[in-house]
Amino acid sequence: MKLVISGWLTKRGRSTAFSSGKWHRRYFELWQEPMDGTAALKYFASDEPHEKPRGIARVHAASSVRVLDDEASLIDHGLDRSLAGRRVFLFQATPAKDKAELAKAKFAFFLEAENASVIHSWVTALSEA
Repeated sequence: MKLVISGWLTKRGRSTAFSSGKWHRRYFELWQEPMDGTAALKYFASDEPHEKPRGIARVHAASSVRVLDDEASLIDHGLDRSLAGRRVFLFQATPAKDKAELAKAKFAFFLEAENASVIHSWVTALSEA
């Protein structure tokens, strides 16, 4: 597999009955198999080599990535409007039909990039994987 892109993103944790989903800085890697195009998004607690991933999502043709750049798109996805103007995007390994399905989705990641260049690079790489 070939490393397509890697770097630090801030990921929203899963919401539960006791937590609204805190944001945590994680190290992400997007890997792609050149021969058949299969891809995987992995994330880690650190960027230390040989660390076991905290999560892996397969990236395929049905996967989607969407920039959430205004209050309406944030609210539509169950996020606080205070995130408007920040570099937030949503990656879904398998797209959800509605908010209820999105809340249960195992591989739906709300991510924040540190700047416009980083969000552009990740959105492009995930869209093309």
